[in-house]
Amino acid sequence: MKIKRLTIYGFGKFHDVSLDLDQHFQLIYGPNEAGKSTLVEFITSLLFGFLTAKHRYQMYKPKDGATYGGEMTFTHAGDMFWLKRVSGKGGGDVTFKNVTQDLDLTKADLTALLRPVNRDLFREIFCFDETDLGEVFSLDRFELTNRIQRIGAVGSDNWIKLNKKLHKDADDIFKPRGRVQPLAKALAEHDDLEKKIIAAKQDYPRYQELTAKSQQLEAALTKVNEEAATKLAAVATDTRLEQVYDGYQAYRDYQNSADKSAVVLPPADWQTYTTLTTTQQQLTDQLAQSKTDLAGLRAHNEPSSLQRFYLDHQQTIDDLTQRLDDLSQDLAAKQAIDRQLQTDQARLAELTDRYGQAEAFNRDDADQVKNLLTETQTVRLQLEENARRSAAIDSELSAADEPSNAQGVSLKWLAAGIVIVVIALFALDGALKTIGGLIGVIAAAYGIFRPMLTSQRSSGTNEDYLRERQADLTHQASELSARLATFNDQVATLQQTYQLGELPPTEWLASQPELRQKTQLATAVKLATEKSNALAQKLTQGAQQWDFAVDQLGLSTDLSDRINQVKQFVAARHDESQRLRLATDAIQKADQQVAGLTQQLADNGRKIKDFLAARNLPDETSFEKAYATGQKIQQQRNQMQAIADQLSADDLAALEQFSDKLAIVAARKAAQAAYDSAHTHQQALVQEKTAADYEMAQIKKSGDYQQLLQDQAVLETEIEAMADEWLANEMLIQWIDQTLVNASKGRQPQILASATTFFGILTDGRYTKLAFTDDTIEVTRSDSLEFDVGELSRGTAEQLYVALRFAFTQVMAAEIQMPVIIDDSFVNFDRDRIQNAFKLLHDLEDTTQILYFTADRTNTQLVADDHCLTLTREVQ
Repeated sequence: MKIKRLTIYGFGKFHDVSLDLDQHFQLIYGPNEAGKSTLVEFITSLLFGFLTAKHRYQMYKPKDGATYGGEMTFTHAGDMFWLKRVSGKGGGDVTFKNVTQDLDLTKADLTALLRPVNRDLFREIFCFDETDLGEVFSLDRFELTNRIQRIGAVGSDNWIKLNKKLHKDADDIFKPRGRVQPLAKALAEHDDLEKKIIAAKQDYPRYQELTAKSQQLEAALTKVNEEAATKLAAVATDTRLEQVYDGYQAYRDYQNSADKSAVVLPPADWQTYTTLTTTQQQLTDQLAQSKTDLAGLRAHNEPSSLQRFYLDHQQTIDDLTQRLDDLSQDLAAKQAIDRQLQTDQARLAELTDRYGQAEAFNRDDADQVKNLLTETQTVRLQLEENARRSAAIDSELSAADEPSNAQGVSLKWLAAGIVIVVIALFALDGALKTIGGLIGVIAAAYGIFRPMLTSQRSSGTNEDYLRERQADLTHQASELSARLATFNDQVATLQQTYQLGELPPTEWLASQPELRQKTQLATAVKLATEKSNALAQKLTQGAQQWDFAVDQLGLSTDLSDRINQVKQFVAARHDESQRLRLATDAIQKADQQVAGLTQQLADNGRKIKDFLAARNLPDETSFEKAYATGQKIQQQRNQMQAIADQLSADDLAALEQFSDKLAIVAARKAAQAAYDSAHTHQQALVQEKTAADYEMAQIKKSGDYQQLLQDQAVLETEIEAMADEWLANEMLIQWIDQTLVNASKGRQPQILASATTFFGILTDGRYTKLAFTDDTIEVTRSDSLEFDVGELSRGTAEQLYVALRFAFTQVMAAEIQMPVIIDDSFVNFDRDRIQNAFKLLHDLEDTTQILYFTADRTNTQLVADDHCLTLTREVQ
């Protein structure tokens, strides 16, 4: 058996995990708690069943609710098997199948395939770890023999149990070097009585007579014991013959009835047939799918109605499509112009509302207005100064001209005030008019009230001067007023020319930027309107060119939407054209693929016909039937050969003496009756001898010598009885041993020879010989020194155990092949011997699958990377 794949539904920390294993050698590395021991128990549980709640710590039930169990794929005897085991009664529910032969099997078939290996034997022989290596210190010949016999003999478990019980019963009576056993104690006591009897030297005729009788009874009892032992052996022989008779009868029937010349098709034919028929089915499925795909491609290769419309007007649509970008640019330009036009119109309306029809000055008039405003301001200031000076002079003259008439009115000041008021009213504007009027009023008031405020002054010369100054000021005021009137006329002309309306002259210059902007906006609005109208006409003409496709394309009246719709339509048509081209290419390829698959299907069909014709079979059904029949024949042959291997020549000779199983049963019952009769006679003799011995004991009471003789007789009787029982056990032990040794075909020497070779490899030739004693194992070093296993170092002793386990699996491989599972068993080896151990593993991998679990990363360096599998601590 070689495990190929493990699938874990849920087991311990593992859930939904699949592992592919090398069928020769697989090293599985993982740190502590990575799940190595869990994986070993998973393999064991899949093969032999889940443990019950009595071993709940070894059940590894998942804690996350996953399905408890998993799958295993393995090869055995050239066939591939699939095994599934999940939670259920009797160790779990099993699904078992022979994949190669496509046969559904049962749990009983799995047990038969694994027989005689069970869970305990698997763990004892094929699976071991570091803790198991200590067994080498307690392993002896008897233990090794038992393990060999459990593989090699039918029903050996019962015989081994009986053998162990007989050994225990015999050891409870006597051991050669024992002192506490009953027979050993009795023999020691007998020696003491002999000494005392010799010393007493007393003659007791009756005692001697009884002694003679006791001896006669003892002889008779010995004979009867021998007869009983012989008859018990006959019972055992007949019992064994009865157990193996069914297999013998099947073997004999097979030998008499089986067609030895029947042709059995080899597994290679089945593999070839499976490959051909699977290929045929795959080609058939592929051809059907390809034809379906081809039909689908052809069905979807028709152009849509829009595509047909496009193809009917392709030249027109392609030409118009080339103009779409220009049309989009014109539309974007018009939209930009309209947005700016709307902004300019709003600003123009705002300025028109503020300034009406007012226009901006040209450059010369702007300079003139600037000069006029400056000169007008200067003249007005001069007039104000002139009026102030004139009023002061008039005040002085009034005081000089009317010195005696203090109460009278000064006409000069009154006249000057009137003149100033007139000038202010007609020559000045705004604030100057108000100021001039106030000055005139003040001058006139001064003329009226001055005589009352001042006394008369008399100064002829000063009055003349004042009058001259007054005259000059009046003349200057007249000139300034004339200039101011001229300026006002020029301002009025400009106001009318530029339609300034009621806009104050002082605001003319400040309003010029906005008036110029107003003029510019008016021009821009006019030009933008003309350009927008021109673009609108052009866009309308461009849109009308698509009127032929309005209904088919569902074009919008909005030009922007229409352009987008047309672009999407053209892009979709190009995509559909590309799809149709690709579909055409795909149809051509599909046609080629259908033709190729049709040819392959025909070629493979001819191969199948040739294959069947070469085996004289008419069709596939005949082949499958012939192969299945051949496999049953081969399986029957294998079973019969297994039975023949378990039956020795003596067994066959003995079985041939009986006509049927009932005859064996009758013989066994007769042997049992003979044994019962001998046993009854034995008990009678024991009772008679016991009575004689009792009488001797009574005689012995009459004196020391008599007592001593009587005690000696009783003791000898006890000794003889115990010796008879011990001898009977030993005889049966030897008989069972010899029977099992014959059944195991002398494998023990083979195992010792292989173990010696393997132990030499592991220790670099330091030890050359192994030998089993009844109690232990002895080894011989290369220098001829002998050592008991207890004298070896722990590492060397463990290497001895590893050699024995490998030898055992190698020799037993002829009976059953199981994978050898090793869980970090080399931890006490030095590096050189670890390398030797791995070399030995590689030597064994050709015949036995090796699964080596380790937590030592350095061990991964001793094998190829494709033979290493790594586990991690994370939950999987």
